[in-house]
Amino acid sequence: MLIQVGRDDPGKDTMMIDTLPPRSAQASRLVRNDTPMRQARTCYDHLAGVLGVRLMDELLRRGWLEVNRDDGRRVHYQLTDAGRQALAARDVDVEAAEAAHRMHAYGCTDWTERRPHLGGALGAAILAALSDADIIARTPG
Repeated sequence: MLIQVGRDDPGKDTMMIDTLPPRSAQASRLVRNDTPMRQARTCYDHLAGVLGVRLMDELLRRGWLEVNRDDGRRVHYQLTDAGRQALAARDVDVEAAEAAHRMHAYGCTDWTERRPHLGGALGAAILAALSDADIIARTPG
């Protein structure tokens, strides 16, 4: 599933997308084709590709997400109080994500970027909020 990024209202809060850092050096290398599939797509029910990795980087940089544990297979994360408040203020259903009977937040290795994007119930809740706010839209592909 590809993701189309856009805004109907330029003044609308776009969560973290407007403040994402520049593309990483790894992603800038032209070792892989720079296609829409690479830029933004879903991985199961969460955001992936360059955009998903940049979102994860920004959540960590802002201190909204922190490492909870590393089980040797994947890194698990937890929201900080600041992250919980910031995401809830952006209409991310943090409570439902925390109550879900599945992994809450973990690093899911992105197959194009070879770095983690945010998987789990929290990743799904963020994607749902971005979609509900018409910041991103799913397109066939």
